[in-house]
Amino acid sequence: MKFYIETYGCQMNERDSEEISSILRMEGLFEVDSPKNADIVFVNTCSVREKPSQKALSAAGRYIKSKNHRKRIVALCGCFAKQEGEKLRERFPDIDLVFGPQQIKDLPVLLGRVLAGKVSVVDVSDSGYVSEENFSEDFKGVTAFVNITKGCNNFCSFCIVPYLRGREFSRESRIILDEVKKRVGCGVKEVTLLGQNVNSYLDEKNNVDFVGLLEMVHEIDGLMRIRFTTSHPKDVSDRLIGAFGYLPKLCNHIHLPVQSGSDRILDLMNRKYDRKHYLSIIEKLRKVREDIAITTDIIVGFPTETDEDFGYTMSLLDEIKFDTAFSFKYSPRPLTRAYRELEDDVPENIKEERLGILQERIESIAQEKNRNLKGKCLEVLVEKKSEKFPGQYISRSSCNRVVNLISDCDLTGRIVKVRITEALKHSLRGELMKGEIYEKGRCGRNTA
Repeated sequence: MKFYIETYGCQMNERDSEEISSILRMEGLFEVDSPKNADIVFVNTCSVREKPSQKALSAAGRYIKSKNHRKRIVALCGCFAKQEGEKLRERFPDIDLVFGPQQIKDLPVLLGRVLAGKVSVVDVSDSGYVSEENFSEDFKGVTAFVNITKGCNNFCSFCIVPYLRGREFSRESRIILDEVKKRVGCGVKEVTLLGQNVNSYLDEKNNVDFVGLLEMVHEIDGLMRIRFTTSHPKDVSDRLIGAFGYLPKLCNHIHLPVQSGSDRILDLMNRKYDRKHYLSIIEKLRKVREDIAITTDIIVGFPTETDEDFGYTMSLLDEIKFDTAFSFKYSPRPLTRAYRELEDDVPENIKEERLGILQERIESIAQEKNRNLKGKCLEVLVEKKSEKFPGQYISRSSCNRVVNLISDCDLTGRIVKVRITEALKHSLRGELMKGEIYEKGRCGRNTA
């Protein structure tokens, strides 16, 4: 049988989709890159924001409707599937399978029940997580996500994640290290340690905190780069900041969601830090690595947000000059404290206006930073060939910028030096530097 996975939302969902793929491939199924050729279609949903949820439901509706033309199984999974549960069967009577993140490990059994009787199965029970994860030994790719925590204990007032993914759980460091080593054995050069709040990682059994884990992963032979996401400002310790100074494999980038520049809004969001504390973290990071790339998340239109509150966010943006930012309009999420206790009182047109102003400034700063890189040398990890442009490769710098370059030789998986020749809107273009030229038919450093 052939399967296809369509993923919506965050990197946690991407990792969940990867695990679903691994489990199914180990069961003898084949993954395809188009739903047209699939016997089973999975739509992996997200509940963090309303827009991805609606996109996922729209996709599911299309695939269910197409079942009349092709006999296939359609499954909804992920956080929104967990949130809605039986309601999805009411909305989509022809849905075959609905399951939450906790049920991924049980997928062969659930799928077997569907295949045996072609009956609709819904399983979104709170069965909890196990520390073991699945990934196929034939994993292909230069980069990989590795979960180190699942769930969240922070209960930000706007966020539904703790209610759907459960309380925070840290995987044992020994198991994480074993997974990273196996992935490196499959050709992975860069891992991203993944969690809702990686900074609070703690393997109590072996007394290993997040910085300790970074140090252990750093020692793995063959691994070239380490990233992590997402960080919560309240848990960024001086030890973690210091690690950027002595762990060379740790990429020159941190994603640090701020959400708002207004202390009043931050308090309503239950973020447990204020503007001054956030700025102090940025100052310390830049003392350790002057050119560190800092990205963030920002929400506009949170309940009671005034023009003054929004002004504080804009001034923070100009003060820090983030390399880029993911920005969203506030949307009430069921179960959250903001949904229960705060009226969504910022008019939609005001939300749209503020988001437009914010995104225009984010784009302006990002393009300015990109232009400043023109003519400079960057080390990049070549991730893959471009699907659109023959001879072009997509690579990424340590500071998390996409760099497109041309080569006659397959550079995938190599770290090379490039000179930036052009700053594009959302990426850079570069050329291999002298001594890094890979000639047609021969891969290696040119020493001529």
